[in-house]
Parts: sequence; structure tokens; C-alpha cells
Amino acid sequence: MSKFEKWKLIINECKSSTLTQTAFCQQEGIKLSTLHYWIRIVKKSAEPASLISKENTSDRFIKIPTVSTPFPENNQKADISIVSAQQTTP
Repeated sequence: MSKFEKWKLIINECKSSTLTQTAFCQQEGIKLSTLHYWIRIVKKSAEPASLISKENTSDRFIKIPTVSTPFPENNQKADISIVSAQQTTP
């Protein structure tokens, strides 16, 4: 079993426990900061799979902030640029 898999199991045990994270760590002899580190690592590893789900791609929208400016007059061009294509999760 890899270290990653081991920590996934520990995190699941902690979540299903009725103990607080602090009490769970004391009981298991784990540093609270180490548990928090692995929670972040496991959570980050799960994000790409959920973001790229083929089942959910049709209902995803990207909110683009708008700036109020007058429309271009006859046959003038309007330039649109995307500053960042990075997606963040709420």
C-alpha cells in the first residue's frame, strides 16, 4: 500500500469517527498538521477527476466579468481577450 493510499484510509477513518480531528490525531499518535497536510494532498488529487467528468461538461459555465462600454459603431471591431483560463472551485 502506498503512502497516499494509507493516508486516504486514515482520512476516511477520521471523517467517519465521532472524534474531532484533534482528538483523533491524539488517539492515533498523528500530528494534527500532518493530517491537515494529507487532507489537502488527497483533496487536490481528487479535483481534476471531478472537473473533467464527461457527464458534467455540458452544464458547466464560466462566469466572465463584463465591463460596460458603448457598442462599436458601424463596422468597427471589438477586441475580446481572456486574461486567465484558470478554473477555481468555490
